[in-house]
Amino acid sequence: MKCADIRAILLADFVDDELPAHKKAPVDSHLSACPSCREFLSAVRAVDAELAVSAVPVLPPPEVWENIRQQIEARPLSIGEKVTAWWEDVVWGSRPTFVYGSFASALIVLLVVAVPLVARGPQAGIMSDKEVLSIAYVDEGALVFSLANVGNGTSVENLL
Repeated sequence: MKCADIRAILLADFVDDELPAHKKAPVDSHLSACPSCREFLSAVRAVDAELAVSAVPVLPPPEVWENIRQQIEARPLSIGEKVTAWWEDVVWGSRPTFVYGSFASALIVLLVVAVPLVARGPQAGIMSDKEVLSIAYVDEGALVFSLANVGNGTSVENLL
């Protein structure tokens, strides 16, 4: 590699330790053989250290942030962005967190109760087309039991 190539790499990635390993070996080899590039690396590291110590973050004035906000709000949203914004408002809107806990609890109870009922299907105790109904009533002071085949919707009064 030429010194110009090495110096470009030194400025870009080598000083920040962001150079991939497969590219670092040729740079190390060149630096061990070239005193001029070693000197350049030393100067780059000195400048980098000085900037790290003396650099002061500069924040833009509030008008810049306001201008950015207005441009974002003025930009038309795509359908996907509108749907995403709506969904985030529904899910993460201004609702207190207990609402989500209550909803989750109700859903769990519903699943615990409903799923076994649906999974079992028709069971004894649920009237089919015809059921045998045992009726007890008092007739002239005597207790009478009778069995009757009844269909759905048959009232007890019709059997007496």
